[in-house]
Amino acid sequence: NNMGIITEAFPARERGRALGLLASFVALGMMCGPVLGGFIVSYLPWEYIFLINVPVGIASVVLGRFTLPEDSVREGGSMDVLGAVLIVPGLLLSFLGLTALQGARSRLPLAALALGIALLALF
Repeated sequence: NNMGIITEAFPARERGRALGLLASFVALGMMCGPVLGGFIVSYLPWEYIFLINVPVGIASVVLGRFTLPEDSVREGGSMDVLGAVLIVPGLLLSFLGLTALQGARSRLPLAALALGIALLALF
């Protein structure tokens, strides 16, 4: 999503710089993430590893709200309701079927998987 947002939000003359900055921060996160994660799980209960996303998410929302330009309204677009109705239960049933299939004694997981695959095929 971030590359699409940058492509949409920045004019062509500034786009390369913005994408380069994005790549730098992605690389920085990939370098610092494992170190910070190791520090957290070494000195705190492991569940705290999931809380690192909270301040990052809050900062992203606040900074994005003040720095990104208003979204332009596009005419003619509509939500694919049928696609959403097919893909959500299709994915859920497929994952449920695959997860429950191992060691299952009933045919219910296989039926869930088959129905999920059928819904995804219709999607």
